[in-house]
Amino acid sequence: MFNKKMFYFLQLLQFIVIALTTAASETVIIKPAVPGIPPTILQSDIPIVPGEMYAATWSMRVQGEKIWRFRAEFAGVVLSFTDSAGHHVSTLKRHTHCYRTEGMERAWYLFKAPRNAAHVSVAFSIVSEEALPGEFHIENVKVVSTKPPQLTKKDAGILSIDVRDDNKKRIPARIYVRDTQGKFHVPLYAFSYTLGGKCFYFQNPLVNWMELPAGEYDIMVMKGFEYTIVRKRVRVESGKTCSTTLTLERSKTLSKKGWFSGDHHTHLFRHAGSIYPMINVDDVYTVAKAEGMSYLPFMGEDKVGSRDRYHNEPNFIALMTGELTRDLWGHICPIGVFQWPKEIPEYGNAWPMNYDLIKEAARTGIAFAYAHPYCPIQKGTEFRAVSSLKLGLSSREFPIDLALGLSCSFDILTQEYPTSDFQLKLRDYMRLLNLGFRAGVSGSTDFHLDQKGEPVGGLRTYVYGDNLSWSEIAKGYREGRTFATNGPLVQLKVNGKIPGETVKLSRPANMICSVDASSLWGVNNVDIWFNGAVIKSLKANKGALRKEESIIIPHSGWILAIATGDNQPEVMNTIAGNTIVAGQYAITSPVYVEIDDHPQPPARKYAHYYVQWINAVEKAFELEQHRIQKNGGSIPPEVLSTIIKRLNDARAVFEAKMR
Repeated sequence: MFNKKMFYFLQLLQFIVIALTTAASETVIIKPAVPGIPPTILQSDIPIVPGEMYAATWSMRVQGEKIWRFRAEFAGVVLSFTDSAGHHVSTLKRHTHCYRTEGMERAWYLFKAPRNAAHVSVAFSIVSEEALPGEFHIENVKVVSTKPPQLTKKDAGILSIDVRDDNKKRIPARIYVRDTQGKFHVPLYAFSYTLGGKCFYFQNPLVNWMELPAGEYDIMVMKGFEYTIVRKRVRVESGKTCSTTLTLERSKTLSKKGWFSGDHHTHLFRHAGSIYPMINVDDVYTVAKAEGMSYLPFMGEDKVGSRDRYHNEPNFIALMTGELTRDLWGHICPIGVFQWPKEIPEYGNAWPMNYDLIKEAARTGIAFAYAHPYCPIQKGTEFRAVSSLKLGLSSREFPIDLALGLSCSFDILTQEYPTSDFQLKLRDYMRLLNLGFRAGVSGSTDFHLDQKGEPVGGLRTYVYGDNLSWSEIAKGYREGRTFATNGPLVQLKVNGKIPGETVKLSRPANMICSVDASSLWGVNNVDIWFNGAVIKSLKANKGALRKEESIIIPHSGWILAIATGDNQPEVMNTIAGNTIVAGQYAITSPVYVEIDDHPQPPARKYAHYYVQWINAVEKAFELEQHRIQKNGGSIPPEVLSTIIKRLNDARAVFEAKMR
């Protein structure tokens, strides 16, 4: 019988075989080994100088099934340091949750040589008590100085880029370097993405150089939507170093007004095909700060609460949490630390409903945003799509939650399917507002920073809070004190009230609607919407608009603003070639208006629309119930009755609005 001792013996035998063949083998395969088996050393006793910066570099292919990355105790690279006498000084480890790359990908680990260290050895290991379906293929392991190299190429030079703010402090930023033929260039130790060309982010601002052919280069540096964009042309000469400093000035300080920006839907290693197999959450935070964001609820973990981690700086907060992926009811992203209630069991995608989680979150001061809510719902086939289990991802439950008295923000700007319809999504959101429900808008990217693609924060949410803390950010989401944008910054006030707040009047009267809108590239106009129709269209002057308008509102309802502008290469209006919006776009959550004895007019046809929606959801639930039974499971009667009651209760709310 196979037992644990035999398993340990086979693991040890495997380690010996690998160790004996490492020198002769071009590619070394690292397989899971039980604790106690030493890492496989691929480079040993490499001389280093204490205090100096180095990079361990290698080529890496990762193979395996998705689930294994969370079951390994450790999977990654191990650096061991010794002094001049061969005594151990310290160890550094870098773990990865990567589970698959398409081929060999370049990987690195930047480190500062510890005090008293004279040599370093580079090893790799996957540690697990159980057998795992995953392995590393490693080639070309080296340790090199991160100082600019001695130039060996003819007609090559070094470009060193230092980015600072107006206080002369070094800051992370998005950087573009392009030659006169239009080709973009990326440094060795940087993460590169595609938006307006090929941009990059230095992993470490102290390692800020790149080797380039001699010639002229255009540099462009930006940091989100509140810093001016800086452009500079430099000349790189053969055999020389061109050092340049670019200073970013903050043209808008929305945080001083209480508005903080973030992207609540970002990931690492959720899908195969990683191009950065050793990127980690600290690198994600660096990119987020380079994009000028104030907060980042990072959806990097599949298992909620498995590795919650706070990150706090004076102007940036982040935490590790987890997207809740209920394919039947819709995917939701928590804003704030959310722990899955232990008393709630799971039955396929049918239970729990998002209702249970959103209600629990509201009790504990957390907010939720419905992610990619309309992929791939299209006009004319809405109910057929909602009733089909092939739909997946979309937010079937959103109107049900509103009808049952819960509020959750709605991602207007986000990555959807190629067939999704932005105008349909906007129309349906406004229909819910016209039915008297309250919900704020939000924006997020759903980007995976280990993948090829665009950077995070190109679509984002600005939220109002008294301070930069998770309690205030979550409160702002819950109360709809938000606007979503891909570039324009738009501030709306109605009689001094901001989005999410309510203007209360005893009778219809003139109200002062003030708008402040601008962007790095200039806006064209701002439309003021009241109850689903544009009541004012304001033209910008020289790319900006700051205006007060007196408007008469005849009855209760809601007001929001939409700012638009021309498209620009650096503006995220498409994702993976799929158009989201036509150009620059920002939308505020509503300011609500309550006028005594002048209620919001009934929207009976919209109520009928959502009765049909719930009927379609009920069909999808029946299909999910059948699928669970087909797979040998079942839904307990009390759970089944709870789901049916909620659907009936929500339907009754909409039916009442039809009368």
